[in-house]
Amino acid sequence: MLLPLSELELPVLVSPPEPEPRVQLPAADAPPAASRVARATRLLRSAQSVATDVEIVSSDQPVIRATTVMQAPDRLQIEVAGGPQIRVIGGTEYDRSSPTGEWTSRQRTPVRMPNAAWTHDPVAAYVADHAPGLIEVTMGRRIKGRLLVYQLVIDRSTGRVTESRAFAPAVLRLERYRDWNSAPPIEPPS
Repeated sequence: MLLPLSELELPVLVSPPEPEPRVQLPAADAPPAASRVARATRLLRSAQSVATDVEIVSSDQPVIRATTVMQAPDRLQIEVAGGPQIRVIGGTEYDRSSPTGEWTSRQRTPVRMPNAAWTHDPVAAYVADHAPGLIEVTMGRRIKGRLLVYQLVIDRSTGRVTESRAFAPAVLRLERYRDWNSAPPIEPPS
């Protein structure tokens, strides 16, 4: 018996969190969402700043939790809970191996911020689900010949992404967006 696409769910093998995460596939007649993704991309890239809380869950590794702050035009801060920290300011990258480690610096190519992996060349974006005030979009992105599946939760009133989930074999990356245009400033380490 064939099920409609809207009733199919793909298991993602990770642990924890419980219950097992699943990818909600859009219905066969789901409305396209490319324009919503394009708008969300423009809003992210035009923001002065935004922060994300990140969880990376793998089937064979402990959960990694991190906080990122992105600040226009070229500042990025990543702090892994109990682990490495990175700050990129223009053409300089500062990093340390732990929250109390010594900072080192090196020159690098500046980054364009704010930005996110889901903003680059999305394919097959369709509305997968609705909740009050929210739209869930499922889409793909090709990386080195492999398809990575993303789900974006988009606020209907602002058009901004509030959450993104990236599904890869045995890995889930969850990002919760917050502090739009009010994230703390990124400064060189003292």
